[in-house]
Amino acid sequence: MVSILKITAKGQITLRRALLRHLGIGGGDRVRVETLPDGALLLRPEKEDPPLSRLAGFLRGKVKRSGRPRSVAEMQRTIGEEAAS
Repeated sequence: MVSILKITAKGQITLRRALLRHLGIGGGDRVRVETLPDGALLLRPEKEDPPLSRLAGFLRGKVKRSGRPRSVAEMQRTIGEEAAS
């Protein structure tokens, strides 16, 4: 995919929606820009680990409520299923 972007008077560019989707980023996210020896730039999403507060309760409704504690294998399976969705 090739995109031609216009530079504003402030030296800024706006990434098109398709590029944002390709990078998996959106408003407020960070990107890493590396300069390469041939003059090109390499743009990558700067993924940070989510704060623990964002993870709190994400399994709610995903676990069976039998009243007994979950095994590690059951927890890992549930986490894998959630991550895949």
